[in-house]
Formats: sequence, structure tokens, C-alpha cells
Amino acid sequence: MAASEGNRFDVLFVEDDHEVLDLFCHALRGEPFVGEVVCVLSADDAQPIVSERGFGRPFAVALIDLVIPGKVSAIDLARYIRQTTPDTVIVAFTGYPDRLFSHAVLEVPFDDFLLKPLPLEKLRQSVWSYCSRFVRRRRLTECLERKETCYREALDRLREIEYQTRLMLLELNEGEGG
Repeated sequence: MAASEGNRFDVLFVEDDHEVLDLFCHALRGEPFVGEVVCVLSADDAQPIVSERGFGRPFAVALIDLVIPGKVSAIDLARYIRQTTPDTVIVAFTGYPDRLFSHAVLEVPFDDFLLKPLPLEKLRQSVWSYCSRFVRRRRLTECLERKETCYREALDRLREIEYQTRLMLLELNEGEGG
């Protein structure tokens, strides 16, 4: 799988609070299902990393604090990730529950919302669930991309079977007649 080595998945964590960022990133780095954990303080820092990795090495999960400073907002980053790597599971988290219901946040295709303070066990369980969702999305995307190729291969195989069947019928007819 592109975003993992075996069953290890890469996670992007965007949080402007150094202590929260360190705590959460350290907790995730200890998980057996987590590969690389990229921790950044702003969406300005995150966007070029997402761009550099592209579709070939997407993050399985992007956890984005809704209230972060910088030119690029959390909402802009979420939109960018969705456009760049549509299989990535994008999760907004905040300590301000009222922000979750703003029009701008609801327009963005976040997959889930988490409220701070967030117990580390809840973080681990949630990220595991998000990684599973990423795997399902990735498989579906790969299947859809292969759809046309699969149809062509199936059609070619059917033509081959039809050809072989006609040859066998000709041989049977020749055997009965001769």
C-alpha cells in the first residue's frame, strides 16, 4: 500500500500548540500500525509536504487543528488534501466545539471531528479506525482505476474462449465427417 510499509500508515498532524503536538505525535509514533508521523505547527508548513508526497505516497490520516495561525487555514489545507490525495482520511479537531458547526467547516469534506482535550487512548483508537477507512478507500480507488483494464482483459479472455470453442467444434465436425 502506498501510504504504508506493510500495515504501517503515515499520519500528518497539524497543531499549533507545541505541547499537544509533541504529546500526540509521541503517542502515535509508539503505535505498531503507524509508520511515519509528520508533525507540523501550521497549514503553511503542511501544504508543501502534502504536495511533495502526492498521490503516490499519501498520508493515510491527516489530523488538523481547526484553529491554527498562518496564511493557509485549516479549512484550506483540508480542501487541498482532499483534492490532492482523495483517499486520505481528514479529521478536524478543536478545543472550541462551537467552531465545528460553522458554515465553512461543514462545507469541507472532513471525515470526522474530534474534540480536545482528547485522551491518548481515544486518539490511538481513532487513528486505527481512520487507517482502516483509508485502506478501504484505497482499495476502492485502485479497483475503479483498474475497472477499464479489467473489462478489456475480460473481453479479450471471452474472445479467446469463443475462438477456442469454435476450433473445438470444427475439429468435432471434421472428426464426425471424416
